[in-house]
Amino acid sequence: MEAEGEGHGHHPEGSKGSEKDFDVEEQRRKMERKAKAFHAVQQKSFLCAIVCCLPLGIAALAYSVKARDSLVRGDHLEHGISLKKSNLLLKCAYQIGLMINIFLLGGILTAIILLAVGSAE
Repeated sequence: MEAEGEGHGHHPEGSKGSEKDFDVEEQRRKMERKAKAFHAVQQKSFLCAIVCCLPLGIAALAYSVKARDSLVRGDHLEHGISLKKSNLLLKCAYQIGLMINIFLLGGILTAIILLAVGSAE
C-alpha cells in the first residue's frame, strides 16, 4: 500500500525526489543552452579572426574559451562576464573589419577610375 502512495505523489519523500529531478533536468537544459551559446560565439570569434580583424578576433576567441572554462567550473558569474567581453570584442572587430574593407574597396575603385581617366587622355 505504501508503494501505491509513492507512485501517486502522496508520500512526502516521493514528491521531494520528483522536485529534485525537475531541478536537475532544468539545470541540464540551462547548461545545454549556455553550451550552444558558447559554441556560436566561438565560431563567430574564429571567423572574425580570419575575415575581419585578426587581433580582436583572437582576443574574442580567448574570452570565449575563458567563458567555456568558467562554465565547466560552475562559475556562472565569470562565464557571463567573459561571454559579454567576447561579444563586445566581436562587435568591434566586425565594425573595424567593415570600415577597412570599405576603405580598401573605395581606394581600389578610385585607383581604377584614375587609371581609366589617365589612359583616356
